Amino acid sequence: MLVRLTGKYDKAILRYIEQSRFCTAKQISKIFYKSSSQGEAIARRRLNRMVEAEYLRVYKTKKFNNRNIYIFDTKKNKNLRPSLHDVTILDYQAELIYSGADIIYFRPNQYWMNGTVRSDGFCIFKFNEKIYYNLIEVVVNHNDDNFKKYDMLYPTNEIQNICEGEFPELIIIDSVVHKKDFEFNNDINYKKIDLDLNDFPKIFL
Repeated sequence: MLVRLTGKYDKAILRYIEQSRFCTAKQISKIFYKSSSQGEAIARRRLNRMVEAEYLRVYKTKKFNNRNIYIFDTKKNKNLRPSLHDVTILDYQAELIYSGADIIYFRPNQYWMNGTVRSDGFCIFKFNEKIYYNLIEVVVNHNDDNFKKYDMLYPTNEIQNICEGEFPELIIIDSVVHKKDFEFNNDINYKKIDLDLNDFPKIFL
């Protein structure tokens, strides 16, 4: 039996997931149903409907506490297994949209220096008439907190050349307790926010 999609935002949601390759119900609620007090429940219902229609498939793993990750169901995504880093970067994007930011550019896994340096994410957005540039790093263990790569990137001016001469603020989404602050040899500013993004508004300060 053919399952029809009749929800108001169904087509837009599918376009978003096709581009991002996967999503969570919480992300969809923040992007498409942010004015509803039942947004996450509505999003979950629509996503499950898309699973029934065979547009999406569900991926579950203990690292996400068995919550559903909805993957756009294509041959290209057949073996896709999103990591916590991957999901958290899209959480960040959803929070930007939910907060009213106008996203100019957003890319997970942005490479610099001919592939030598990789950021978990890079974005440019406008908020309250101000343009923000963010490099995003997700820290889930101590192997993730080596940010000296940005001291390598800084003197190349590669990123400053596309950010109106400034080096982006480094946003560290952190789940690890560190004994000391991060130190850089160059003029690199950073902010730390928790993995659940509870203190997300500080990125606008």
